[in-house]
This record gives sequence, C-alpha cells and structure tokens, in this order.
Amino acid sequence: MNILFLIESRREHMMDCYSDDRLMAEHLSRGHDVWASEPIDLILKEGALDVLAYRYHRLEHSVSFIDPTKHPVNDFDLIYFRAMPPVEKDTLLATYLMDKVTTPICNAPSAIRDLNEKLTALLFASYMPPTLISSHPEDILSFAENVGWPLVLKPLDGFQSKGVVKINTANELPELHHLMMAQPYLKDVEITGSKRVFILNGTFIGAISFLPDPGDFRTNFGRVPSYAATVLTSSEAQACEEIGAYLVSKQVSFAALDFIGGYLMEINITCPGGIPEYDKQYGVKLEAVIVDGVISILLA
Repeated sequence: MNILFLIESRREHMMDCYSDDRLMAEHLSRGHDVWASEPIDLILKEGALDVLAYRYHRLEHSVSFIDPTKHPVNDFDLIYFRAMPPVEKDTLLATYLMDKVTTPICNAPSAIRDLNEKLTALLFASYMPPTLISSHPEDILSFAENVGWPLVLKPLDGFQSKGVVKINTANELPELHHLMMAQPYLKDVEITGSKRVFILNGTFIGAISFLPDPGDFRTNFGRVPSYAATVLTSSEAQACEEIGAYLVSKQVSFAALDFIGGYLMEINITCPGGIPEYDKQYGVKLEAVIVDGVISILLA
C-alpha cells in the first residue's frame, strides 16, 4: 500500500515528537510504502496532477526523507492532508488542487480550507463560554462589562497558545490590528488544564489533559507539555456526539476537540496533535487505532 502525507514542512518532522511521525511510523510498521510531500511539491500539467514525493525512512533514533520521485497523486492508496494553522497560502491553494483527487483523503481538502479551528466551534456555541469576535476596543470593553474581567484574547488563526493573552483590566487592552476572539478567563485551566479529545470517524476514541506551567494559563506554548489522564463529563460526551456527526458530514476522519472547564474551545481539523503524549500517558499506541479506523472507513 502506498501512503502519502501532504505536510507543510518535511524538515520539522525529522524527529519522533510529532503526531504525523507516529502515523507515518505506524503505516511503515505495517509494510506500507510511506511518502511525504509539501504543498509546493504538487505539479498540475495538462490536467494531470502529480506530486514530487520523498520516501519516509526511519532508523531507531532518526527520521529522514529520501529518494524524491514523481508520482501521479491518484496512484496513492491513501493520503493524509495535514496543515499546521494558520493555513499558509501554498497550503490553501493546494486544497483546490486536491479537491478533485479520487484517492481517499484524511481529512478532506475542503475541510482543511473551510473549517477554521476556532470559528467552527461557534457552530456549537451552546457548549462554549460567552464569546466575542472583534478588533474594536469598545466592543471588547462592553463584553467585559457583561462577563467580567479578566478576559482571554486569541488570534483566530493561531495554535499551541501562540498569541493568546490574558487581559486583567481595561488598561491592559493592547492595540488590535486583526479580528480576535475574546472569552472570559476560565480559572479551571490553572488546575485541570485543557482537555484534548480525539474523534475518529465521528466517534470518541480517547482524551488527555494538557497542564500549564505554574503561574501560567497556557497549556502549550512551544514547550514540553505536562499532561494527565482524564475522562469526559456528560456534557462533553454529548458535545462530542453532536460534533462528531457534523465532522463526518464534512468528510473529516480524524479531529480533536479542546475543552476547558467543561466548555468547548476549539475543533482541531487541520492537524490534530497529542498522539505521542497520549501514548506515553496510557501506554498504548493511539496511532494504531487511528490507522485502523482510517483504513476501515476510507478504504472500505
């Protein structure tokens, strides 16, 4: 079986700390040929879509990508489309090229393009804390009068808590140049962290809590995370069921939901992470469950 991973950067995946690498290694362990390409490796000529793909090569303590070879995209048996938010221009353009590909894709290019992590969560606003999106200080100050201080401000296209700030008073409000998401600060994050919930083919398959450093509230900020085992509340389980059905309708095979204090925060579609941490916490191989599920549905 030939497997292609369409990822934003091969260089960043030459180590065993990314979820992508765990999925690649799992396919390799099953005797599959695993290849990796970046969006700029796509080639459309006379209506035919090819890709320059690099073979995934794995030693005990290192990963490399070798033997670049041009393939028709539709010659692959399965494709994983993984894009780190914010979705970059070349990746966005690649979604249009990939729209007509007949090879099964996890996740659908249209979903990568259309389903922003934070804005898609608003489709299920009943599970979210009060939320405002604006770049205007007067709107944010009025929002704070209703929900109370402090607030948390988040860029709409960020990830790993980058650009997320806590605002304790009106005097701390920064100058804003882009649309931001504002929500009341959820103090529960200091103790229980944020809960990452994995959804496969619309069904819950596991959860893990990521914990902030002492004195901080961000649960992933370019650091080695702390994490702990966790379980779903009844409300979270209900949210997972509803959101899972929606994701299936959008051809999203693998996703991750984030909760803080029982509130839905994000729906991660582009490149759900956390697999290595889940494996270490529970002593399992979540990637094996994911690969089984993706193959059973997309290649059925």
